[in-house]
Amino acid sequence: MKIDPAKSYLRAGATYGKHYQDYLAASAWFFLVSILPIVICLLTPLTLILTLPLFYAAVFFVLELYVMAKKDNLKVGFNGVKTYYFRYFSPFFKRIYRVWVGCGKAVGFAAAISFIIGLTYGLIANYLNPEFAQAMNELYSSYLLMDMQIFLALTRENVHVLSLLRVVQFVAVSVFTLVFAAHLLRHSLNVFVRAHYAPPYPYQQANEVFLFAYKGHKREINRLFFRLDILLILVHLLSFGLFFFISAYFNFDILYSLALSLALSSLIFSFALPFYLCLIESISKPFDYYAKQSVITLTLRAIKQQEIISNGPTPETEATKEELKALEETLKRQEENKDAEEK
Repeated sequence: MKIDPAKSYLRAGATYGKHYQDYLAASAWFFLVSILPIVICLLTPLTLILTLPLFYAAVFFVLELYVMAKKDNLKVGFNGVKTYYFRYFSPFFKRIYRVWVGCGKAVGFAAAISFIIGLTYGLIANYLNPEFAQAMNELYSSYLLMDMQIFLALTRENVHVLSLLRVVQFVAVSVFTLVFAAHLLRHSLNVFVRAHYAPPYPYQQANEVFLFAYKGHKREINRLFFRLDILLILVHLLSFGLFFFISAYFNFDILYSLALSLALSSLIFSFALPFYLCLIESISKPFDYYAKQSVITLTLRAIKQQEIISNGPTPETEATKEELKALEETLKRQEENKDAEEK
């Protein structure tokens, strides 16, 4: 079964249109509960260690289950939202978004790209603007002389130093936000896999099924999200960048500018999330097919390893392989019939 982007977009649009009032309310809720941690993270970056797994991923999980429930015309009240939140921390959904992997990727990309952009900006400004070069020399000299009073004064008051810091921080925050959001959205497909395969399997095996299915069809899935990703990046850069550099023009404090700019970008992103999740839900059936194929493939691999350990096949392993091959053929026929019916 292949993922048809056009049909997926249409199904997602129909689902969103049918429940748009509920989804708009959910978007507003997501935005409001996200504001305070954004400010706290910018003022005290170390709180990111707690807010990512304990708050943002859990709140995103609640929103995803809410979208799924509304699609099935289920009523979800305050108690339902509370249940969804605490369910995120249960063994049933352990490591479902692989938050720290996504955070590591986002930090790596943000550090590398902000360094390259900052270095490029600094070299060009240093060549074109003598005042910028002088400010950088003063900053470097104060650092070598360990004169922290002058060093801190330059980072807070010098226009040229501030311009470099703003560019680096703008790039770093933008890249981190977009990479982490993309990681979270891709791994939201894991909810469907975990719901199907977590009861009989430990979370490690269920997670392995998801990763195997996702990596095997990564290009196809990423192609589906590509256009929306481009739109999201443009919206983020326009909203976040516009407000960030306007605040810089009025000489706002850097942290204050970042907090307000990120809040504005989060407002727009919050209202885009339900459509993303509707799109993800629309491809859950094809992805479920990929996951079933992955279960068969991974089980066959485990049998081969068992045969190597036991120095050859056994009647039990041969019987299991025959059953899996028959199941795979049945699965293919069923999906071919579904594809024919849809056409």
